[in-house]
Amino acid sequence: MKFKMASIKGIILIIAGSIMLSAIPVHAERLLEKREGFETSIVKEVKGKNKLDMPPHNHLFKLVQYNTELGKMDAYITKPSAAQEAKKSPAIIWITGGHPQGGANLDYVNGGNYTNNQTANTFFKRGIITLYPTFRGTFGNLGIREEFYGEVNDTIAALKYLQQQSHIDPNHIYLGGHSTGATLALLVAASTDEFAGVIALGPQDDVKNHGGERLFDTSNPVEFEMRAPINHLASIKTPTFVIEGEYGASKALNRMSQRSTNPAVRFWEVPNADHFDVIQSTSELFANTILKAAKKQSAEPEFGQEQVDNSYVMLMQKMRRANASQQLARAAANGVDINKQQELVYSFYSEYQDSIEALSKALKKAKFMNLKTENLKNGDGKEFIRLVAMRKQQPSNLDQLITDQALIDHLHKQWYFGYDDWFIKTGKAANNK
Repeated sequence: MKFKMASIKGIILIIAGSIMLSAIPVHAERLLEKREGFETSIVKEVKGKNKLDMPPHNHLFKLVQYNTELGKMDAYITKPSAAQEAKKSPAIIWITGGHPQGGANLDYVNGGNYTNNQTANTFFKRGIITLYPTFRGTFGNLGIREEFYGEVNDTIAALKYLQQQSHIDPNHIYLGGHSTGATLALLVAASTDEFAGVIALGPQDDVKNHGGERLFDTSNPVEFEMRAPINHLASIKTPTFVIEGEYGASKALNRMSQRSTNPAVRFWEVPNADHFDVIQSTSELFANTILKAAKKQSAEPEFGQEQVDNSYVMLMQKMRRANASQQLARAAANGVDINKQQELVYSFYSEYQDSIEALSKALKKAKFMNLKTENLKNGDGKEFIRLVAMRKQQPSNLDQLITDQALIDHLHKQWYFGYDDWFIKTGKAANNK
């Protein structure tokens, strides 16, 4: 089915056919209303004492404090440019994943590579003011960690902070998160409709499915119920995009999709993607959506499953081409004739025999040659199997290199093995390494 985007009050909502925001049925009570009369029981008090450092890139970020019901808490926020100060700019709160959620302990300028960029630097690089909050019980903040409970209130408080900034458009403030940060983002979306849109990448439907230590009373099922996004999807009014890779937490996504009847929440599984490499392309797509909404373009941009899938495929192809080109440049610099037939050697390793067997079968089907295995031990004495395969071709044939890399990436998500990349076998030491 093809979905269209409609811009309503500066927000982006996916609609199917003629469904508009005004036609959305009455929602269930908000999560904060459901909590009334209930008090979470934290059985283990955990408090991070180390304060958030001054931003390592102070030309881009500044350390600020936002007011919460417990007191002031720290956050990083991108510094506005002169152009951003002169007008109302869109903004996003990004909740990093892991335990605990939030904080800013990553390299927010360079970020990870395209297969694991959890920094959301796409947004501020595109001119969207980006806030990275810390929450109660972390980074020297007041209170203790409540694990997807009081952190909801803190996020809403961070929203209030942004709404008060003179250079930020209060009608174009978004929320996003990855993994545990995405789970928290969904709970926030069920608690307030003041965000213009929400993107949740790789959340769990229930916090039971997240790793990490349980800090609350696990003998009380209500504690889990209050923290499980799947129970509160009907409470979401804000346009919300829940996205995950096929090889990530897609089972959780599908459970939520099957449970939800709320047209404000869309669920998309990206083929061949995983929990981490889905971030970059989806963030870029969402950043474009934010900027188009902020400009109030008259044309309604389309944004649906097809666009999400294509964005991922195009980014992966672009990065594979860039990687192959770099390797070829190194090989040429080392004296290899890349326009001549050469032997390209691929090296894989795994401690699992079934992974090596499946990999060997797939490589043979793809017409790799001279497959050989050997049993080895690493420096700790742990046994593993190395598989070496060869492809004879003209290295400058980028299309073949990219096709082979796409195959290996796909196999890597199905089986457990490491990969040392390819090199060109020559009579000399010269190659692309």
